[in-house]
Amino acid sequence: DEQSTIEAIFDQPSDIAAIRAGMKELRASSDLVKAIPAEMAGRRYLIGLTRLESLDWYEMTLMDLAVLMPFSQYKAVLVVYVFLMAFMLLLFSLAMNYYVIRPLGRLDRAMADFEQGQQVPADLADSGTGEVRSLMNRFSALAEAVTESRRDLESKIRQRTLDLDHLTKVDALTGSLNRRGMTERLEAEIVRSAREGGQFGILIIDIDLFKNINDTYGHIVGDQVLRTLAGLIAGEVRPYDFTSRWGGDEFLVLVSSADRATLDSLGERLCAKASSCA
Repeated sequence: DEQSTIEAIFDQPSDIAAIRAGMKELRASSDLVKAIPAEMAGRRYLIGLTRLESLDWYEMTLMDLAVLMPFSQYKAVLVVYVFLMAFMLLLFSLAMNYYVIRPLGRLDRAMADFEQGQQVPADLADSGTGEVRSLMNRFSALAEAVTESRRDLESKIRQRTLDLDHLTKVDALTGSLNRRGMTERLEAEIVRSAREGGQFGILIIDIDLFKNINDTYGHIVGDQVLRTLAGLIAGEVRPYDFTSRWGGDEFLVLVSSADRATLDSLGERLCAKASSCA
């Protein structure tokens, strides 16, 4: 009689309210059992509540959670589980670092170096695995193509620069050096002679009556005469001597390591050649 009501059995009003609510649900539904946690005499139980419809009674089966689920017996298992999880996470972290993070970091450094004009490491394409390795291969191929294009462009720029420099120092009509080109050669020869203690010679050649040739036969013939004389001079000087059209019908020949006798001999040969051409 003293324990004939749930109020006398259970300590917590919230547990009592939950049990009564479970009874109402069983009465109103077709459920056979309701499981409700509750506390009694300081211990936690899991109540299996069922309704005896023919008697309109309720039967409660109390299961001690400490006996039903003895967590203390699983402490060692939990410790091992936690340790294994930590170990697996460590392995996963190491694997991610080795196969993904480190290769991507190396790729990032290679990209930064490439932006500064440095070469991409030859073994970059061998880094990483799977998609990361494919990414490395694609970047290496792209970098190689860009580098090759850059080399080709730089080579063309150097060649164009040389060509432009050549055009500014060469007389377009005769193919000899112009005044600017010969001036640079003279300055270099003066420096070399001063350094080595040598000497050089200069021949100044002028075409007699050149104005009469232009007036009589026209400038086309006059240009042909200039080209012929330039070719004649080039055929007589040494490979390391220089010829220039100094201006109009004047030519200047720079003769390296020459004395007076060498200059006289060269001058006489040029006069003889020019006379024979006339």
